[in-house]
Amino acid sequence: MSALWDGALIMAGGQGSRMRKSGADRPKPLVEVAGVALIERNLQQLLKHGSRRIFVSVSADADAIRAFVETRLMDLAQCCGARLEILTETRALGNIGAIRLLPPEMQSTLVVYADNLSTLDLAAMARHHHDAGRPMTVATHAEPFRMPYGEVSLAADGGLLAYREKPVRQVMVCSAFAVVSPEACRQVPEARAFGISELCRALIAAGPGVTGFAHQAPWIDVNDLGDVARAEDLVAATPGFDLWAPPQVRRQEVVFASAGGVLRALEGDVPASARPVVDHVPAGTRALWRGYVLPPEGGAGAAEDRGHSAGIVRQLRRLLDSGGLSSRRAEAPLP
Repeated sequence: MSALWDGALIMAGGQGSRMRKSGADRPKPLVEVAGVALIERNLQQLLKHGSRRIFVSVSADADAIRAFVETRLMDLAQCCGARLEILTETRALGNIGAIRLLPPEMQSTLVVYADNLSTLDLAAMARHHHDAGRPMTVATHAEPFRMPYGEVSLAADGGLLAYREKPVRQVMVCSAFAVVSPEACRQVPEARAFGISELCRALIAAGPGVTGFAHQAPWIDVNDLGDVARAEDLVAATPGFDLWAPPQVRRQEVVFASAGGVLRALEGDVPASARPVVDHVPAGTRALWRGYVLPPEGGAGAAEDRGHSAGIVRQLRRLLDSGGLSSRRAEAPLP
């Protein structure tokens, strides 16, 4: 468990109406960016930063999200020595109300949102929260906004001084990462929807206030399929979004099959001719990182056929190149 917070909460109880309206065929937390579900990417970041007690808020009727959490995500957490628990929203609690469902012993909880991706330094934000001594800290950053109209400046006599066509403004926004203490949780009413903006206003009015943690880390809010495309570009260009695995998984061997250039990750010293632990690792399997399948360089192959995105291919190859995984040639094709 991280010494900087008692636990972490992934908010995944929203309806995702904008995502569905844009044509998505699954709940927003399960929408994939470069082959990995949004909610899984958030879990990876938490595990990377040392979280060992993690909660996920899920709507009572979100069966697909619950099933994904109870299988794939719980397996991943267990592999990393972490405990993953579900908080069930029996009614919609807004985008911060689920913190009221946290166990009373939680003194400091890191809150992240399933539809936000960032390489934000969570440990630095937690240290900032403890140093500030306020009941809540929110991450903030400058977000560029292009005005949809031409901006003009007028002199006192009505004459035009300047005309700027659709200028871009840098606006400080909430990055939707937060650290909350029990005092903040107590400001959230029970059993009704409550938003993070409402909580901030309540804490400001009550006196203790809210601390802002300004950062410049890459960040994106994924609300529709257009955002997914932009998120994939960001992930591909930013090393901090690489797939991450715990040390015991990272030591596994990656074996290149001699037939077709297919690459599979095998566990430990499994003979090259042996069947892999699993063939692949899409949603719905209980395998972790052991079975990624890559196509040959420069062409379509097994990964695309099995529903993997090119993003997974790039990321695992990057892990190979960095020395995180060893490799050797197989003497015989893998089945």
